[in-house]
Amino acid sequence: MNSSVDPCSDFYEYACGQWIRGHPIPDDAPSVSNFENLGQDLEFALKELLEKKTTPSEQIESGSAIGKAKFFYKLCLNESEIFDNWRKTFDEVVASFGGWPSLGHPVRDSISIEKLYGDMVAKFRADSLFKATVQPDDKNSEKHVLLIDQPALNLFARDFYVLAENEERLAYLQLIRDVLVLLHAPVQSATQDAEEIIEFETALANVPAS
Repeated sequence: MNSSVDPCSDFYEYACGQWIRGHPIPDDAPSVSNFENLGQDLEFALKELLEKKTTPSEQIESGSAIGKAKFFYKLCLNESEIFDNWRKTFDEVVASFGGWPSLGHPVRDSISIEKLYGDMVAKFRADSLFKATVQPDDKNSEKHVLLIDQPALNLFARDFYVLAENEERLAYLQLIRDVLVLLHAPVQSATQDAEEIIEFETALANVPAS
């Protein structure tokens, strides 16, 4: 609150002025809230815990969950190992999902879209086409139901897809293209792939909610 302002003159400034000035939206985030701030604090706390020296009781040989968490955290920080082997692992993953011609992987005609999507959900928890969750039944809390919902959009808001050309969508296209070029895709193919990806996501954004 900004108690120096008369609420009768500017209620928004009175109620939210201090929050707006004290919590600017980061460049890498679409919004900021108490929940997001708490989540960030939790991540910092977890980082501190994972970087502490492993105690004898936490040795991975003992089956300690904390020891395993610290072990895998250190694996993720092993940059030399990651840089030496990332491309081989990446190529194996792309090939297992049917291939990507621009990256030198011919597409397998026999690939089943149903199996492909099932593998993506099982291995990476991807919800690019739809989101499926299990939750208590609103009509009977003693039972659980399967909920099918719209997928999360990569640009967060539907407006970024359906409105006239905007900076956010252009920046997203540039990001996709740049990443593909870094993966050694030809510039022309990378541009075409980026445009087709955004075209497909726009079609998903236009699917009615009901």
